Amino acid sequence: MGEWDLRFLRLAREISLWSKDPSTQVGAALIEGKNRILSTGYNGFPVPIPDHPEDLEDRRIKYTKMIHAEENALLFRAARIDLLLPLTLYTWPIPPCSHCAILGLQCGVTRFISVIPDEERLRRWGHNLELAQTIIREAGMEIELLHPEDLGE
Repeated sequence: MGEWDLRFLRLAREISLWSKDPSTQVGAALIEGKNRILSTGYNGFPVPIPDHPEDLEDRRIKYTKMIHAEENALLFRAARIDLLLPLTLYTWPIPPCSHCAILGLQCGVTRFISVIPDEERLRRWGHNLELAQTIIREAGMEIELLHPEDLGE
């Protein structure tokens, strides 16, 4: 784990704060092999859908409308798929779910860097996060999870 990885993971953490989700704010940064930021994203509703607080509080509605941070970063990048450089996806405060891992692999992500989820998130999404890691490794790609305190802040 290098200094650039720590910087980009901190960036994903900062971007997570832009989400209006009251329970789980997630951020992502998509980086090409030469440490260039290609795209960022946070979890939220699609651009034309207003962020009504009552929708954000109702999990049934919220999870029907919500685009994951990883999806946003990859979709913003999709128009520029012409570059065939290795891509790294950094996420905070949880690793990609299985759906976003598959989407990332399809878009050319070869490295996934995140943090070890806390107990609450493991309780909520542990099985899916484990499945995502299995899928990433099965594809022959790299996933690395840091302790949040490793960010040195």
